[in-house]
Amino acid sequence: VDDGSGDDDDDQDEFIVSDEEMTEMERNKIERRERKWKRNIQKYNDKQMAAKEGGASA
Repeated sequence: VDDGSGDDDDDQDEFIVSDEEMTEMERNKIERRERKWKRNIQKYNDKQMAAKEGGASA
C-alpha cells in the first residue's frame, strides 16, 4: 500500500516478525559476530606468535 510518503517502506508489512523470532535472529547475529571476533583474535595471536618465533618475518 503506497501511503504517499515517498519512502519505500510500503512493503515492509510482510516482514513483521514476532518478538520471539526477532530475539532469535538477534541472538544468532550476536553469536556470529562473537565467533568472527574470536576467530580474528586467534588469527591476530597466531600472527604475533609467528612474529616472536620467526623474528621480524611477520
